[in-house]
Amino acid sequence: MTPIQSPAYQEILRVFGERGLECWKQLEGHLEAGAAILVLHLPASRAAICEQALTEFLASRQSAHKSVRFQSEGEMLRAADLLANLSLDGIGAVWVSFIGPRPADDAWKKATGKALESLEESRQKILEHVKAPIIFVGEHWLEDVFYEAARDLLTMRSMLLGLYTSNEDPYSGKPSPTGQRSFTGIETVSDPDFTLAQARRLTGRKNLALQQAELLVRTAGGYRRAGRLELAESSLRTAQAVLQEAPATTTSNAAERARVLAVLAKILGERGRRGEAVAKAQEAEQICRRLVKMQPGVYEQALSGSLDVLARSLGMVGRLDEGLSKAQEAVRISELLVKAKPGIFERAWAESLHTMISFLIRLGRSEEALGKAQEIEQISERLAKAHPETFERGWAKALGGLAEILSTAGRLEEAASKCRKALQIIERLAKAQPADFEPELALSLHILAKILGQLGQTKSHGLKALAGIFVRAGRMTEALESARQAVEIYERLAKTRPDAFEEKLANARCNLGERFYQLGRVDDAWKNIEAAIRLYERLTKTQPDVIEPLWARAISMKRCCLQVINSPHAAAASIAAVRLLSRHFLQNPQLYVSMMACMVQYYASSAEFVGKFPRLRELS
Repeated sequence: MTPIQSPAYQEILRVFGERGLECWKQLEGHLEAGAAILVLHLPASRAAICEQALTEFLASRQSAHKSVRFQSEGEMLRAADLLANLSLDGIGAVWVSFIGPRPADDAWKKATGKALESLEESRQKILEHVKAPIIFVGEHWLEDVFYEAARDLLTMRSMLLGLYTSNEDPYSGKPSPTGQRSFTGIETVSDPDFTLAQARRLTGRKNLALQQAELLVRTAGGYRRAGRLELAESSLRTAQAVLQEAPATTTSNAAERARVLAVLAKILGERGRRGEAVAKAQEAEQICRRLVKMQPGVYEQALSGSLDVLARSLGMVGRLDEGLSKAQEAVRISELLVKAKPGIFERAWAESLHTMISFLIRLGRSEEALGKAQEIEQISERLAKAHPETFERGWAKALGGLAEILSTAGRLEEAASKCRKALQIIERLAKAQPADFEPELALSLHILAKILGQLGQTKSHGLKALAGIFVRAGRMTEALESARQAVEIYERLAKTRPDAFEEKLANARCNLGERFYQLGRVDDAWKNIEAAIRLYERLTKTQPDVIEPLWARAISMKRCCLQVINSPHAAAASIAAVRLLSRHFLQNPQLYVSMMACMVQYYASSAEFVGKFPRLRELS
């Protein structure tokens, strides 16, 4: 009997169509390769069809499967013990079904969550005992419960498959909790070494090249989280090679190649290899443009995602006008997608808006940036309230971005309020998952410290003056503490991921130095600014276009400390800062005019301070 003549295959084809049958065959390929964990969700009434197909598949290989079912919520609480004590002689797979004897209610879903929590806690023991693949089966809500209750175990899967007819897909109107519909999102796995081993099991199976590449991308996400960026890059380059060797006739293969290139561009940017990042992002964009021409209406999200990555990569090398153009195109595409399917694409729209806003700010178009930032914050708040587990992070990011723009516009009280709200969200998320959220926590603290520092400089008049002194002192003290916490987090992150966090650490050191300077603690200010200058001096050797303006600002802050201690070297520091910034100012005067004007003024003040007439010739 040929496979397509198999009664089970015929039934899958009849119910789920050709696409469903192809997906089922991919699951069988994972079983043949010895996958450890697979997750299958589908309508309860269709589970028997797939279990029969599994029976026929294993029988053709002189094997069978073991079924684990639960008749009550109480039974599910013993799931870990059941799996750890199964008799597995001659067993080729374990079918663990969370489909109950009656329609699932909240109590059943809650018990499923408890069962999955216990399985996650005992996963090492279970995987050592159960050498056969484990297939977790349930209705569409299983993915959501898995994601909330046992996220680490879910990330260890080799495959997540939802089998539905076209009008049954539960995620047709909302995003999947695993975020797999995001073109450039990198899912973080809890054990990248385990996931890499699962990916290697698929080596040589060209019909599973896309699945192997997807596992390797997730592996890269896990290594990135652990600060092992070299291994993250290696995983992505292996994914590239896998896809190049696979048949290149399908558009799915081309789309996955574009995705791998876009994610690789992100990693290369974090490793400081920003020119390479631009090249990979451009290659991803070119592939996506070809796909859109070949199949209009299918790959626009991929094109928008690749444009967003390219825009960010261009921003890293200072190509702001080009970056803004790419970001604006990504926003236009995302807006069209949202109009068609608002439940799915709003997150991508918010991300592309955030990228565009960053360019508008850097190009001095603050009013335009403010309007867009308010729009993105409103979108993000609505999404977060509807799906907090998926969108709260994005809302915090939008609040932080809006706070920065309000600060630039001089609306400091509003800026501080928005930033505090973002910090509250991130602090709560970071307590539960510090490895995932510490970078955002450090950034929120960094932004809040800057805003409070600015508020600490504002003065009241008349009867409010005395009260204002105490308010300003309190704000500056809070600013100092926020800046100190940001430095502590960035120092910890930079030890494991220097390529990604040393620049941020230098920026945080500068911020902390400025807060100390505000409070008159010049020695502490000097210490932090000098530490930042040493970092910038080293980083500028590989990233001069990005780091030199930051380095110039740090030297200018150093000049402030020198002048306070009556040092004759203050003018020399001002000259060094102006000379360092001059190339960038001439290339992009609109972006650097305020900074340059401030530095020239500092030079004049320093020269006069030591009784010397300022000479502009010294600055050239």
